[in-house]
Amino acid sequence: STIMKLLAKVLGVAESVLVVDEVSVEPAERRAEAAAVKFTVFGSADEVQATEALIRRGGVRASLAAEILDAGITADVTGVALPTPDVRQVREGEVWELVDGVYILRECPPGFLKVNSTIDLQECVECEAE
Repeated sequence: STIMKLLAKVLGVAESVLVVDEVSVEPAERRAEAAAVKFTVFGSADEVQATEALIRRGGVRASLAAEILDAGITADVTGVALPTPDVRQVREGEVWELVDGVYILRECPPGFLKVNSTIDLQECVECEAE
């Protein structure tokens, strides 16, 4: 979508590393509906930390609003926020592959079991020592 392209530009990341988690539209008291877009940035720990730091420094809301206006979209950007911390770090030895816009867990490091019952639940679980 155009918004995702503009968001990638403002965040300085490739569009391919942004995945939309949720789009919710709620009736607004004035004008049209209010929409919220939740997204995930995939990348190395350093790349994700750099994106988080950019958002924390501020200015992303204003930059995104300007890009949206330049694109001819009538919308207000009311805020940009980070979620509450629930970040799972990618372990050394995990191998992820981007397939049609979705990251697939391919391998786990030694001592870990690959659990991938669904696309949303993919993880390397540490094996218990006996």
